[in-house]
Amino acid sequence: MAPKNDGGETKSMPANDAWTGMLAISLVALIAGCVLIFLDWQNYSDKPGTFKPPAIVHEPEAKEVEPPPDAKGGMPKAAPVEKAPPAK
Repeated sequence: MAPKNDGGETKSMPANDAWTGMLAISLVALIAGCVLIFLDWQNYSDKPGTFKPPAIVHEPEAKEVEPPPDAKGGMPKAAPVEKAPPAK
């Protein structure tokens, strides 16, 4: 509860602290951001035809690659696996 003011006593205002400074900095940042957005918005023109869509590039169709004439095709044979001697 706030203390009661008896008669002619005057209360002093609370001192500004770090939070007040951060509030001022954020206000300045918001104003600066609005100014920059406005300046960027001004660069856009209302003239029709200034927008050029990106060109569509068609890739050539893939051709089937034939193996060289000396290749037999298929996977190479795996090396033979020797059986391990039975464990004693």
